[in-house]
Amino acid sequence: AVAVFSSTEAPVAIRVLRCMADRVPQADAEPHLLRASTLAVEQLKNPTLARSILRDGQSAHPTSRRLREALLELDLTEGDAASALSSTLGLLEVETDDHEKAMLHLRASKLLQRAEQDDEAAHHLDAAFQLAPSSTEVLQALSSMAELAPRTLERQLKHKLIETPKSDTSTRASLLDAIAAVRRYELFDLEGAIEALEALAELRPWSSKPHHDAAQLYTMLGRPLDAARALRLTLKRAPASASTWVSMLEGLCRA
Repeated sequence: AVAVFSSTEAPVAIRVLRCMADRVPQADAEPHLLRASTLAVEQLKNPTLARSILRDGQSAHPTSRRLREALLELDLTEGDAASALSSTLGLLEVETDDHEKAMLHLRASKLLQRAEQDDEAAHHLDAAFQLAPSSTEVLQALSSMAELAPRTLERQLKHKLIETPKSDTSTRASLLDAIAAVRRYELFDLEGAIEALEALAELRPWSSKPHHDAAQLYTMLGRPLDAARALRLTLKRAPASASTWVSMLEGLCRA
């Protein structure tokens, strides 16, 4: 069966390999099942069948690390993040080596980040650090997560904004103010900050601050006409003395 490579003969080979695996101990069954799953992918282009072979093998041999790793590799290759996460957590349950466990925690963290499950991702990354504090891979992941923290915060604020009823203008205004600040000072997304400020201005039509802040950002972006328009709206809501005019214009020039 191992010598069969034809796509027409592969189904027969797979059945033979699975039958052989059913009749032998785990150590001998593993290579048969791995070969069968490889034929399913390479010859039949059928990752679903390969996954079924490996999962059936896991059911029969729950302690088999080779089958779990093969299933994880298949899930990663096929882009099935949910199944890959399940396989990773399964490997964590049976792994005893600290370094290997750290790498599995790290992999789980990355998969959870893709799914935007940031709290769980941070939990697994912390577990990886506890097990392998000097690992370059773990330290790099910690650094990357720190850099992603503002983006995560922005995403959480946006999600909260979507969940907040439009009638709750006070909460929505506070969230937009926070989103504008994160985009401006943490992400350096000036266009995005202006977008949040303009939405905030609609909720607080009496306030001059959103327009004033937008004027500064327009100036930083090299858009003087937009800056002048925002500044005019600022002064319309907060009439100022001549000295205040000069002070605000100087601030815009310095921005």
